[in-house]
Amino acid sequence: MIIRGWFAFAMIAVATAAPERPEMIADFAWFSSLGLPDANGLKFVHYTYGWSGGRAETAKPMWNYGWLVDENENDFSVRTVDFGIEKLNRKGRAEKHAWDDHSFEPADFQQYLEEELKPRYLTEHTVGQPEREPKTVLSTADVHHGVRGRPHLGRLGQLFTLSWICSRQGADEIADRLYGAAQNLPGAKLPFHQKLEAEIGKFEIWRITVDFGDLSITRRQLFSRLEPFAQQFPASPEVTRATEMADELKKMIAEDDAHPVLTKEQIGALPTAEQAKEWIFQLRDEYAVQTDESGSVHFLRPSNHRDSPAHQLQVLGEAAVPALTAALDDQRLTRSVHYGRDWDFVFSYEVLRVGDAAHQILREIHGVN
Repeated sequence: MIIRGWFAFAMIAVATAAPERPEMIADFAWFSSLGLPDANGLKFVHYTYGWSGGRAETAKPMWNYGWLVDENENDFSVRTVDFGIEKLNRKGRAEKHAWDDHSFEPADFQQYLEEELKPRYLTEHTVGQPEREPKTVLSTADVHHGVRGRPHLGRLGQLFTLSWICSRQGADEIADRLYGAAQNLPGAKLPFHQKLEAEIGKFEIWRITVDFGDLSITRRQLFSRLEPFAQQFPASPEVTRATEMADELKKMIAEDDAHPVLTKEQIGALPTAEQAKEWIFQLRDEYAVQTDESGSVHFLRPSNHRDSPAHQLQVLGEAAVPALTAALDDQRLTRSVHYGRDWDFVFSYEVLRVGDAAHQILREIHGVN
């Protein structure tokens, strides 16, 4: 398997010459201004991202294309078309099977265009679309920052992104044809750029939401991506969500700057009521993982860190109840991300709030399942 393609649409034939499209130039300039990672200048590679088959003796490598970001003797990283990073082991861990090994080889982008991209996206296809959006082409991760399913683009976004990538790689004729294919997709009778804002805006808010689960990304960095959202994607239905999250983060950053950082020992020396308030303040940094799409994030799951603020509040027990009750309506954002069913097809993700954590902890203290 080379690329897991999925486009199936009736496409009007486009001239092979690349005509001037002022709207395409403007849309590419807008997209470039968003600050999404650019693969331009990186080495194009053919790499293994997994193995098919249940037994080592029958397993076969599964291949994909991407752009090499870095490599060392133990692993390598590849950038995918959905602006994610795949970090893959060159050699599987000793306790695992040999099919955990991954490798890459140089690939020719022009050959890829002629032999893979053109036949898949620039030929006549049958009509009839799946209602749900499958995984992004050139994307392989099932888990991103502990959250199942990586943000992905829909059909319009993928065609447009591939068009932009081809343009950045100097393949202008194919870029033009992909752009035309994106314009010709059936859908709402809206200006094409408004459709792009809605599609890319959903993708970006999805990326930001999932990135709350990456503790290496600071609140300031998340805020810097949310603050300009309304100006970048004015036609996006996600403007209200992004604005509310940005406002909450702005308030939290100011509180972080004004709040002294206390160690566990320093907190333990405080009166019990003050200990509870301090641990509730620290719930903003609570990172808990959801294990499946039918469940929810469990702040007190045994596998979570026993020194976490949630567990410390549980230890305080009844003494923490007044502070926890007062925090039930607290909308400050934690670093825990919840997702619903169909996580691999739709954007069903949300960042849980301090009030959500307080509710779970209270139920645990009171023995409510």
